[in-house]
Amino acid sequence: MKKVLVLAALLASFAFGKPLVYVLATGGTIAGSAAGGATDTAYTSGAVTVDALLKAVPQINDIAVVKGAQVANIGSQAMNNEIWLKLVGFET
Repeated sequence: MKKVLVLAALLASFAFGKPLVYVLATGGTIAGSAAGGATDTAYTSGAVTVDALLKAVPQINDIAVVKGAQVANIGSQAMNNEIWLKLVGFET
């Protein structure tokens, strides 16, 4: 099923003349959230999913066919070889 969806995304990108872009999310600062702002002690890295991040920028669909994959959801201090290998071996 995954390969069918990827094929459909590829065909759509060619049909509409837009590049196909994959966003591989690992969590971290970009996906962080805090109730009271950036200096809040309640800050949590990796709190926002890749789907939520992509929904926050709907205009991106005007310039590319964008697909997201949540590879991990960790803070950068927890990055490890297992996740690096998932990123290197990611198959669309």
